[in-house]
Amino acid sequence: LLDYNIIFDKLGNYKAGALCIPNNNNKSYDKYAVGFSYDMYEKSYAIDVSLSGCREMKKKLISYDCKCEIIYK
Repeated sequence: LLDYNIIFDKLGNYKAGALCIPNNNNKSYDKYAVGFSYDMYEKSYAIDVSLSGCREMKKKLISYDCKCEIIYK
């Protein structure tokens, strides 16, 4: 998120972050799918929004096998 000048710790309450974790951890990739949410009305909704964003970015950007997982909530 820092590449987009977004400081996650300053995004308010009920936030979550998701990253598409590659199934092959031995490789380095130049693109990653991420999703995040902030200032949501409840924690479960923040998680759902961040996972959804990660999955959408994965469809458009990622050619390797990975799974979107919550990395921060």
